[in-house]
Amino acid sequence: MTAGWGKTPPFSAAPTCIQDVTLRITLRRLADEAMARGDGPVASILEVAVRAVDARLSEAASDMDTPAAPRLRTTLVCRNVRLNDRRTSVKLEPDYWDALERLAERLGTTVDTLCSRVADMYDGGNFTSALRLFILHGQTDTGRVGLG
Repeated sequence: MTAGWGKTPPFSAAPTCIQDVTLRITLRRLADEAMARGDGPVASILEVAVRAVDARLSEAASDMDTPAAPRLRTTLVCRNVRLNDRRTSVKLEPDYWDALERLAERLGTTVDTLCSRVADMYDGGNFTSALRLFILHGQTDTGRVGLG
């Protein structure tokens, strides 16, 4: 059965999947642009739309004769942080948030302060990726991330 049409789809599933993939790419780009300009609420709404399209694509793939590749499911948690007096939202897996909180506690500072330090240290690109690397290195060697 094809997602959203009951037992008889009005047209084949392949064009619909192509449209859904195109929609997902567009939504992902818009979400990234919203995050880049600091519009966390819009980015969060777009992330929900991306997940909805992902679910529809996953359902369509399970309806096809060939089995879909197994997917790892992660739940991202969106939190607001302050980066040098500018509020922004950051999405990380719960384990990363826990590790960031433990690292902040161990260093006697706040999550916002650590995030600000990462923002000051990284030279553009994806802030969330930089934050994950910061957390990874911070768990093993705080001197390496400039917190000595």
